[in-house]
Amino acid sequence: MHDRRSITPHASAFRRRHFPGASIREWNDWRWQLRSSFKDLAQLERILELSAPERTALQAGRHLPTQITPYYASLLSDTDPDDPLRRTVVMTTDEFVRSPGEADDPLDEDGDLRAPGVVHRYPDRVLFLVTPICPVYCRYCTRSRIVG
Repeated sequence: MHDRRSITPHASAFRRRHFPGASIREWNDWRWQLRSSFKDLAQLERILELSAPERTALQAGRHLPTQITPYYASLLSDTDPDDPLRRTVVMTTDEFVRSPGEADDPLDEDGDLRAPGVVHRYPDRVLFLVTPICPVYCRYCTRSRIVG
């Protein structure tokens, strides 16, 4: 069983480098992770070598906001903008391109909303949207219209 008081060596190195005052207990606390999330250009520049498309997009600040917990940030390549995990959470100018047929609600969940936070599309399935907050905002989120 994983010891809740420990963290991986890679995450530990990231914590020591970027959050030297944070204890392992804080690092493992979801509330601390949310409070310490990276949300803007200046914060991301501290931990990543940003590409031109990333920097331009973060300066524009349009669309889904950025939020990356320290733990998730510890998993990202700090130099490779094509790192798959990094592309999942760091905005680029590609997000500003809107193709024909794209929609803010691509799954038409708003059309199946039976009560606030209750999506009922199928007779035997219900989706409960219990919070408008995610710890990490994935750039491909189909619910980006309601988070952030």
